[in-house]
Amino acid sequence: MNIETLLKTKTKNKWERISTTRRSGAVVPLFSIYSDKSIGIGEIPDLKIIMKWFKLTRMSLLQLLPMNETGGDFSPYNSLSLFAMEPMYLSLKHLKEVNIRPYKKEIADIKKRFKCGTEYVDYGIKKAKLDILYEIYKNSYTKGIKKYERFKEENKYWLEDYVTYKVLKSHYSDKSSELWDEEYKNKNSAAVESLRLANEKQIEFFRWIQWQIFEQMTLIKKYAIGKGIYIIGDIPFLVSSDSADVWAHPEYFHKDLSSGAPPDMYFSKGQRWGMPPYNWDAIANDGYDFIKERLKYASNFYDMYRIDHFVGLFRIWTIKNEKPLELAGLEGEFLPNDESQWKLTEKR
Repeated sequence: MNIETLLKTKTKNKWERISTTRRSGAVVPLFSIYSDKSIGIGEIPDLKIIMKWFKLTRMSLLQLLPMNETGGDFSPYNSLSLFAMEPMYLSLKHLKEVNIRPYKKEIADIKKRFKCGTEYVDYGIKKAKLDILYEIYKNSYTKGIKKYERFKEENKYWLEDYVTYKVLKSHYSDKSSELWDEEYKNKNSAAVESLRLANEKQIEFFRWIQWQIFEQMTLIKKYAIGKGIYIIGDIPFLVSSDSADVWAHPEYFHKDLSSGAPPDMYFSKGQRWGMPPYNWDAIANDGYDFIKERLKYASNFYDMYRIDHFVGLFRIWTIKNEKPLELAGLEGEFLPNDESQWKLTEKR
């Protein structure tokens, strides 16, 4: 394809901004890099080190693996939220509007316990960071911070559901939302609202965490622009069945199905991933707001996206949840099952 063809598409203005110049780059999982200031895992400011190397090697495309908050398996493609970002990547030394001096000893102790540069990441660092972050937050003033107030107002679409889900997860000792009492499975119930009111301090903490990540990530994007580097975000196509999104918008998912892949030369039984496929009709009926808001938020951090499993937008292999797990993806079918629908039409 002639690269100039891109300048004749609906995304012409985006290509004009980035330019159609031939570029090179690298994929960089943040958990795989670190500096002498990192605590337990690569942290958001560590991306500056990679960008300096990019300049030396004349590369200009930096692709990250998904930065969404992970669940118990810490897989970047099985996230707890399609919006919220992973707290363990926060740099404690770069927190906004706080005084960390009273916590220097505690922070130093965490750094000794969770060392970087070992063969594997000790994901206990997430809880350790969240514990110290909560102590810092409890002794910090959050009212009257204009940037923070603006962040909360501009991200109400997803933020309020996410923080409520996080409090409920804590209330149920991290158990799956499918195991919660019926009154809490329904986000609009009076019981959920009562729980929110009773745990406002914790709810505000989860908002504050996401704002701190927002501030560090947007600062990195500005730094990258100054270096002539574009950040490519890796957008997970699916989300965990136990996630803020599935809990808040069950109508947007086929909760009785599991996404996967049919048998092939690598997997004789196919694959069963466990994440629910989308109910595109329900999403379309709401004007695709769910998708638009998701990409809108991601645009704060990324110049362009890689959408994981892009073909899933047109058709995806699904397995009924009642099927035995040992069958993997054997007894499944494509959704939609009508091949004539596996293409983009003007109507869709």
